[in-house]
Amino acid sequence: MKTNFFIKTLLLLFFLISTNNCKNTDEQEDENLSNIETLKATRYQIITFEAKGAVYNQDYDITIDGKKTTGKSIENDKITLIIPSDTKLGVNNLVISNLNQNISIEISDTTLTEAPKKIVTDYLSLVNNYTDNLGNDENTASLKANILNFKTVFNNANEQDQTIAAKFYLANKDLYQYILNPNFLKISDDDPNILGNEKLIKLKTAMYYLGSCGVALWILPDPIEKAIAAVGVLICMNKSLQYKDEFADLKLVVLDQFLTANKAEILFNSGENKILKYSMNRRNVINQDQASSSSFTNFTNFFNQFSSLQNWQSKINEQLSWLNKNIPFCNFKIIDPKTLPSSATPTDLAINKTTFDRTKFSVASSDVILENISFDSAGKINVNLKLKSPNATAPVTTYITAEYADDYNKTSNSFNVKITPKANFNIEGNWKLTIIDSEPADQWNIDSYTCPGQREDQFFSGQATFTKTTMKINISEKYRYYRYDTNCNIVETKESTGWQTITANHNNNIESNILKLSSGIGLNDENYNWSFNDAAVTIVDQNTITLTYSFYDGYEIVDMYYKLIRQ
Repeated sequence: MKTNFFIKTLLLLFFLISTNNCKNTDEQEDENLSNIETLKATRYQIITFEAKGAVYNQDYDITIDGKKTTGKSIENDKITLIIPSDTKLGVNNLVISNLNQNISIEISDTTLTEAPKKIVTDYLSLVNNYTDNLGNDENTASLKANILNFKTVFNNANEQDQTIAAKFYLANKDLYQYILNPNFLKISDDDPNILGNEKLIKLKTAMYYLGSCGVALWILPDPIEKAIAAVGVLICMNKSLQYKDEFADLKLVVLDQFLTANKAEILFNSGENKILKYSMNRRNVINQDQASSSSFTNFTNFFNQFSSLQNWQSKINEQLSWLNKNIPFCNFKIIDPKTLPSSATPTDLAINKTTFDRTKFSVASSDVILENISFDSAGKINVNLKLKSPNATAPVTTYITAEYADDYNKTSNSFNVKITPKANFNIEGNWKLTIIDSEPADQWNIDSYTCPGQREDQFFSGQATFTKTTMKINISEKYRYYRYDTNCNIVETKESTGWQTITANHNNNIESNILKLSSGIGLNDENYNWSFNDAAVTIVDQNTITLTYSFYDGYEIVDMYYKLIRQ
C-alpha cells in the first residue's frame, strides 16, 4: 500500500512532466523554455510558451511579423497559440500587445513526406485503435460518430484541403499521439482517497490538453484545419469526461450504519474486549457538494475543472455548428450539456487498514479509559473500555466518538455505551423467579371464560441456584379447573400440582453483561423433556437478571423468558 505522501508526490511529478510534452518539438528547449531567447516552431503547430503576467483563461492579441493572430492562456504565465500556415519562414518578432512583450521566434515549414491521404489515414487508424478500446457509453458513441464524420469530410475535400489537414497533423503529431495514449499513471490501490487523487490529476492533465487543442479549433480560420483539430479536441473532451466521471464515482462519504446516536446503548464489561461492526458507504459527487467544496482543496480543484470543462464544451459546440454550416457533407454531433446529479445512492465500501487508520476514536467520560481499539481483516473493530477507578461500584454511561478525515471528507459519529464494573458482579447464589413463561410468578393467573364454559387458573413459583459452573431452576405449578353450566353454576372443579426443572452449564464468563449457558435440559412431572443450547442470562443490574432460551416442542419453536431477583 502506497502512502499518501508518495502518491501525491508521484502524481505531481507526473503532471509537471506531462504538461510540457506539447509545448515544442525540441525537448531540450522545452525544459529550458524560460531561459531561451528564440522560440522554435513550425507552421500549423500548436505551441505553449512562457509569457510573464498572462492570466488563466484570458485571450491575448498577438502579431507575428506584423500579422495578427490570437492566443489564449490555459495556464498562468503561459500562452497557447497555433502558428498560422502563412507565417513568414525564418526568424520573426512575436509581439504580445496586451502584455507589452516581444519574443523572437524562428519558424520552419511543415513538409509532407507522403501523400496527404496516407498521412491522415494512418492518423485515423491510431484514432480507431484508441476508440476500439473504449466502453460502449454515450460519450464514446458520440466520439465515434464525429470521427466518422471527419472521415467523410476529408474524403470529400479537394487536394489542397487534404494537404492542409495532413500538414496540421504532422506539425502536431507528437501532441496528437500523446493524447491517444489509452492510459497513463496507472496506480493499483483499493483506497478511494488515493484513487480520487489519481483521477483528479488525470482530469487536470486531460483538461490541459483539451485547452491546448481547443485554442487551435477556436483560432484557426480554415474550415479543414478546424475539422482535423476538432478530432483531437473531441478525444481530449472524451478523456476529460471519463476522468470527471471516474473521480465523481470515487467521492468517499462516511455514512456509518453502526456508530450512530439513535442506536441503543452498547453494554461493556470493564476491561473486556468487545467486537463491533465498522461500516462505511460511498456515493458519487453531486451538484450540492459544490457548496461545501471550499473545505477541501481537492474538491475545489475538481469543481473548477468541471466548470472549465463546461465552458470549453460550449465553445466547442459553437465551432462544430459553424463547421456543419460551412463544410459540405459535414455533420459533427453536438455534445450534450454535462451536469452533476442532484442526488446519489450510497453503495457499500469495503473497509481496509488504511481507511481505519484515518479514523480517530475518543471516549467522552473522564471516568472511562479507551484501553484498546484495533482493526481486524473482517472489517470489525475490537474495543476495550475500562473504568478508571478499580473500586467503581456503579456502571458509567457515556459515548464514544468516531472521527473520520481524508482529502475529501471530515465527519464524525457517536454511539452510547454503558460500562459495568466486572469484578462487582457475582452470579453465584439463589435467585427468585418473578416472571415465568411471560407470566408473573407467585400469584394466580385467572383464565378468562364465557358462561357456559370453562376456565383454568395457574399459579407458578420458582427459584434458581447458580454455582460457579452450573444453573438449576425449580418451578412449582398449581392448576385450578372449573366448568360452568348455562346458569354459570360450577358443575365441576379440579385442582392439580406439577413441577419442572431446568438445568444448564456455564463458564462464569460474563461478557457485555451476558452469561451464555450450554447443555440446557428441561424436565417436567409428565416426564416430558427438552434440550436447548442458545440460553443466555442478561445482567440487568446487581440484583436483577433475565433468562431466555428456545426449544422445539415437537410442533414449533417455543421462546421462553424468565426474570429473576437475587435472594
